[in-house]
Formats: sequence, structure tokens, C-alpha cells
Amino acid sequence: MTDLSEDGLSSGLVMTDIFSGDDLSSAQVMTDLSSAQVMTDLSSGDDLSSGLAMTDLSSGDDLFSELVMTDLSSGDDLFSELVMRDLSSGDDLFSELVTTDLSSEDGLFSEIVMTDLSSEDDLFSELVMTELSSADDLFSELVMTDLSSGDGLFSELEMTDLSSEDDLSSGLVMTDLCT
Repeated sequence: MTDLSEDGLSSGLVMTDIFSGDDLSSAQVMTDLSSAQVMTDLSSGDDLSSGLAMTDLSSGDDLFSELVMTDLSSGDDLFSELVMRDLSSGDDLFSELVTTDLSSEDGLFSEIVMTDLSSEDDLFSELVMTELSSADDLFSELVMTDLSSGDGLFSELEMTDLSSEDDLSSGLVMTDLCT
């Protein structure tokens, strides 16, 4: 990831109601990570992402070796398989990731453990995502530490229910990874 004070992580991101016929992102561009990423309509039978490759800016290696997301309107899991590799070692970034169908009453993530690439510490100290059809925030708490310094990558991240009129992110602060 580049220095966030110089290059924007997202130059443009528009997310619409997941219950509408609109695309989740009609145009999503993540600077230096992907020149163009289009995510298809969640209400259709198409996969959300049939193929997604995010490259390591310093080496050209794939950040995601495989990512398959199935239709949210089906009974399938959101992720059928997700493997993220540590760019410096080849180890799995996620040791366990289980996501459930958004149409169920279960949480979006039942368990997620991300380890710090340079240590054995958890990257996320707590991550709770609630069902999108509820009135609760998508993230009730998210703490992500800077891999190189221990500073918070996200000091605040609140994502509200996509079915409401609220902003997807009411507060988002990302600190400079190089500081």
C-alpha cells in the first residue's frame, strides 16, 4: 500500500443499496492497487467478483491468490474460498475466515483472525460485522494496527446499514503508514 498522504486509496467509490438493482460499485478505482475494478449487481445471479487480483506495489506479486465471492441472494457463503498471502513470507494473511449468507440471521463474519505480517499479534483486535438487513452498524468496532509501528491504521471506521439513507462510512480516518 502506498503512502496514504500522497496517493488516495480510492479515487472514486460509489456504493448503492444492496437491495436495489444497481451495482454495488458502478465505478471503483483503487489507486495503484487496481486500475479498474467493477463489482456486479448483488441482486443478479452473477458472482460479485469473478476474478480479483490486487498486486503488491513493491514486487508485483498478487495480494490475493484467489478470491471467489458468490451471489448474496443465494444461500451460499459470501466467500467460498479466500486466501491472502503475506507478501514477505508467503504465509496466509488470514488464518481463519468464515462468512455467512447475508439473508440469514447470523453475523456476516462469525470469526475472523488476521495476524500481523511482521509478528504473531492479531492485525484486528476485534471485528464484529452484523447482518446488513438490520439497523445496526455494519462494523460495531474495528481496530487495525499499523504493521510497521503499532499505530492505528483505522482510528475510526463506522459503516451504517446499506438499506438506510445513511452514509456507508460516517467516519473514516486512515493514518499514514509511513509515519
